[in-house]
Amino acid sequence: MNQKEYLKTLEEALNGIDPKDKEELMADFKEHFDIGLSEGQTEEAIIAHLGSVEDLIESLDLKRLESPHVYESKSDRIYSEDVEKVIIDGLHADVTINVSDDNQAHVDYEISKKLLGKLSTEVTSRQEGKTLYVTVSSINKIFKSSLDPVDLHLELPNSLKELKCKTASGDIKIDELNFETLEIHSVSGDIGLDDIDADLILINGVSSDINCSTIGGQLQLRSVSGDIEVDSHTGKILSIESVSGDINYEGTAEDIRINTTSGDACLEAKSIKSLSANTISGDVQLEMDVDQKGLTVSFISNSGELRIGDEDYDTPRHNKSIVIGDGSIKLNHKSISGDFEIE
Repeated sequence: MNQKEYLKTLEEALNGIDPKDKEELMADFKEHFDIGLSEGQTEEAIIAHLGSVEDLIESLDLKRLESPHVYESKSDRIYSEDVEKVIIDGLHADVTINVSDDNQAHVDYEISKKLLGKLSTEVTSRQEGKTLYVTVSSINKIFKSSLDPVDLHLELPNSLKELKCKTASGDIKIDELNFETLEIHSVSGDIGLDDIDADLILINGVSSDINCSTIGGQLQLRSVSGDIEVDSHTGKILSIESVSGDINYEGTAEDIRINTTSGDACLEAKSIKSLSANTISGDVQLEMDVDQKGLTVSFISNSGELRIGDEDYDTPRHNKSIVIGDGSIKLNHKSISGDFEIE
């Protein structure tokens, strides 16, 4: 069966629904084929993923078209000011969160304008005690997400104690809020924080870029291939893990731990008291006004180079330990071929 035959069979199977809905669904499926073909898929592969027309119709659950709610693309819900904890499972939604003007929690979302998207995605929210749950879910067997991402917008009270937010492919953006604990997870969505203060901030991404600006608290950041950038951080503890992504940091951290494979790390940390860095081929550059500080530098590397201020040190294949001044600031870096530069 080719695309033309499949779509003809599908059109006949949709004869029992409203003609306008049928026309819209057929247009959505035609677009689904067009997108797949433009990405290099064959007609046979697209059809194999969709399955038989009978299975496709069953997965769409067309009885939902009898409910007026399925045609809604937007929703705005308000929850009491007693909310202290929010848990968001955003799936493929782009999530935006900022402070509420009325100290209540607002959940506003827009699902795909396409009917196929509305049949593929559901957004639910509920409050249990002082915890608010918001969930974006796929509701058929074939489509993991709608053809368009969901736009999910929350306005939350600044008295919130804890926020947990995760997505698969959706971006996460959070602005102007205070927490005790903030925890974020994403697979491929980018993560952005601006003007955020928390006792503890945990961020985990896979291919996500992480960008934090004007942020306060203990930071623990992880990403596999995404870049990590932190600007204007106020806090004493920083921990960053990355495989191939680059790291750029500017802030007041005193205790810094960096682990990378091939990503480079550039740190501006003039209040630093200790550094533990482990890299394979990634370089580490530390800006800390070295001329005014007492250092104990331990550098273990096979072929990496060490530079402190204007002086280069011969370090290949052995451990180099250097004490400058009172040696009060402890800087430790282990690498295979990565360089270590202290300014």
